[in-house]
Amino acid sequence: MHKIHVNFLCLLSLFVANSVFAQTNFCLVKGTVFSPEGRPVPGAKVGIARMDIQPKQQKKLLKQAVSDRLGEFAFRMNVGPAKFRVTVEAPGFAKQEKDIEVVGDERTDISVVLKK
Repeated sequence: MHKIHVNFLCLLSLFVANSVFAQTNFCLVKGTVFSPEGRPVPGAKVGIARMDIQPKQQKKLLKQAVSDRLGEFAFRMNVGPAKFRVTVEAPGFAKQEKDIEVVGDERTDISVVLKK
């Protein structure tokens, strides 16, 4: 009986440890790129960089995307609370930067209006 109880406790501790280590923070940053007239801008280059880390690593690009035909883009990242800078470039428009902050497992929606 004692052996069964010990085996059960060992098995239970493995499940608890596995669930603790399996928890990962993911954030989703979704956005849309617009022209000054309010039309979506397809083909814009969008980059995201983490800004709340050591200065030597700041502005190091984490991910890049290209806006789709509706001007939409998305980044799914494995990070907890963090500050980011989103950079958007498209031919015929000035480069735009937008700072955002995510606090954990959440979705952050942004809109970027490009300027000529």
